[in-house]
Amino acid sequence: MQSDISLDEISPSTRCVVNNEIISLSSALSSTSDEEDEEESGYFDDVFSMVKSHCQIERLEDLNWYHSNMTRHTSEALLLANGVEGSYLLRSSQDQPGSYAVSVRCQDSIKHFSLEMIGCKGSYTFGIGSFDTLKELLDHFECMPVLGTGSGSSVTLKHAYLNDIPEPCTYEKVVRHSEQGKTYTLTPQQRDLPPDFHIASKEGYLIKRGAIHKNWKKRWFLLQKNHLQYFKDNNKNREVIRTVNLEDAVLVAEVFMDKKDHCFRLELPYRNFYFVASSHEERNSWMYMLQWKIDYYKKRKEEAGNMILPNDQPFFISFPALPR
Repeated sequence: MQSDISLDEISPSTRCVVNNEIISLSSALSSTSDEEDEEESGYFDDVFSMVKSHCQIERLEDLNWYHSNMTRHTSEALLLANGVEGSYLLRSSQDQPGSYAVSVRCQDSIKHFSLEMIGCKGSYTFGIGSFDTLKELLDHFECMPVLGTGSGSSVTLKHAYLNDIPEPCTYEKVVRHSEQGKTYTLTPQQRDLPPDFHIASKEGYLIKRGAIHKNWKKRWFLLQKNHLQYFKDNNKNREVIRTVNLEDAVLVAEVFMDKKDHCFRLELPYRNFYFVASSHEERNSWMYMLQWKIDYYKKRKEEAGNMILPNDQPFFISFPALPR
């Protein structure tokens, strides 16, 4: 079997992942001899096939780690449940048609980065990098880029989450089938508030003001669902110092305290928490996420108090939207 791609078309430094091994095409081909058996020949034909398919990718939608019609929420749920640190996937941005988002699993949260195609020229911007061609962009991802953020953390894009993960095709047999009744036909005692499915995660370093000694200490913060947790540092064996329930939060606001820049306050009925972020942008990011959570849980409480409805009126809850 002869391949229609020659060694001259491949850079000596080109590398491909084959059977979980990284090999150099140039060195691998130079080591072959006329005495190699058919199995070895087929091995290198597979290598050529992979390089050829890489060269034939003409658009981002052709990538096997592009997930069409995936929302921000679905990407967070998928990567948190099934990914590992450094797992990433590409999806279309729902807020900005024509743009893309790279969703990446960090230690305990998901970060979303914008990837944009510039006009019709086929050039791209990702992070603070610019790439003249799609091939340059894909070569960048193959080199496992390291992205540093304003939160003081960095993440390495190691594992592409493919869109064709194999699963067995089995189905459960239904042996009993009944109905409980429509939500609005149930009594108020029978009705449940819809489950809290949202995630909206964020993590990073903030400087926190102590409640008693009023000193400032750097802490690692993790925001997930209704919990804001903080730790002494970002070690894997870290222990939670405190968990704040954001369902009780009242507001978040910018403040100026102890002559510190980028300071903001999280107000709860029993205490005010004061934080300092590393930059103006990072402070705004934390404030936005916290205020979104406050509005979200305020809406849930209001709707929970209005669950006694006429029998002919369905029960629905709507919530504010996050960037997608």
